[in-house]
Amino acid sequence: MIGLNDQAASIVSQLENIGSLATVQHLRSEDNLRRRPAKLPEACLALYSATSKHNGRNLYNSTITWSVLVRSKKMDETGGALDLVDQVLDTLSGFQPPGCAPLKPGEVEYFNQDGRSDVSYLLFFSTTVTDVAVGNSC
Repeated sequence: MIGLNDQAASIVSQLENIGSLATVQHLRSEDNLRRRPAKLPEACLALYSATSKHNGRNLYNSTITWSVLVRSKKMDETGGALDLVDQVLDTLSGFQPPGCAPLKPGEVEYFNQDGRSDVSYLLFFSTTVTDVAVGNSC
């Protein structure tokens, strides 16, 4: 078992330690992002991808990639989007969710949402977990 809910909860807990964020949450759907009122600045965690590769016998290595959406009304002032990107990178890089290898930072992308006045960035973090496959052990 990969334990995605436990991973998400521990990552959100780490993000909540960033005092300048007004909102931190685990998004479970894109509709959730659109429907809710947002208090900025905020960070939203979402599962980006999960892939598994056979590692011999009954073991699989799973690579999990998490995305963090950072949103702010301003770009480069204290508490602005760039400041928050730095804080999220510092907070999550090397953090070890339960049962996983430490998080490794990946790409940081500007995220343009049509019709929105806020500044948004997507940050990607990956980790690996060795997962025992369910099946016949004969």
